[in-house]
Amino acid sequence: TELEPERRLRNLARTIQALCDHDADASLGAVHLKHDIAYPLSHSISTSILCELVARRIGWPPVRRLSIVAAALSCNVAMMELQAELVEQAGPLDDRQWDAIQNHPLRGYEMLSAAGVGDPLWLRLVIQHHECINGLGYPSGVRGDDVLPEARLLGLADRYHAMVAGRAYREGLLAKSALRRVFLDVGQDLGSTLAQMFIKELGIYPPGSVVRLENGESAVVIRRKGELAGPMLACFANGKGEYYASPLHRDASEQERYAIRDVQPLTGGLPFGMSSLWGY
Repeated sequence: TELEPERRLRNLARTIQALCDHDADASLGAVHLKHDIAYPLSHSISTSILCELVARRIGWPPVRRLSIVAAALSCNVAMMELQAELVEQAGPLDDRQWDAIQNHPLRGYEMLSAAGVGDPLWLRLVIQHHECINGLGYPSGVRGDDVLPEARLLGLADRYHAMVAGRAYREGLLAKSALRRVFLDVGQDLGSTLAQMFIKELGIYPPGSVVRLENGESAVVIRRKGELAGPMLACFANGKGEYYASPLHRDASEQERYAIRDVQPLTGGLPFGMSSLWGY
């Protein structure tokens, strides 16, 4: 029988799977929009959402995905306090911090095993989530097929969200820039086929991206419509930067004036919550 920590994490993982199944676009929106919760928590949840959606696109079955999502939720359990520290720190790592980062996969495995987690795939993913196919990862420097494909996905999701999330001392990368890095850099470490699957799932303009339209309006991408069609948008400000009283929905492929001109950083926050943007 499952002990309490494993049961609770599995239940949370199932909830994330259910939310992704119910509304994948809103789930991706939650990954890309800012939240008033601590970074270690938002990072774990966002990484698990990315893993579930990309694993589903790949075609992995629900039970296999459940282990991946549970690993995504718990892979940084050994460095939660350090994560909260580093999100505020602009300077270089000291020796203590460096050692903690290098050791957190094995330490996390030990903590989860001691807490009663017995799922072998889940535990292996926690150990391997910073390994790379070129052998330059840690803690063991394994390479090639010795790095589980699920671990590569977890590592990719972990790195992507770290890029877009931002820190106290810097803004996060725009999704477009982060996806370019996934294609050019992360693919070298974790595999080009996986990187392409990741990019295909998120799309050119992932939900939660903030864009400017040809008519000057500012909007949030709320729905993907396929590779060739423009996304659905929720406009929150006019061309003068004045906020609307409620979101105005546009179809980027419907009229030329609603076409996306460029992606822009979100400055000053949104006037609406996620519930208004996605209609919940």
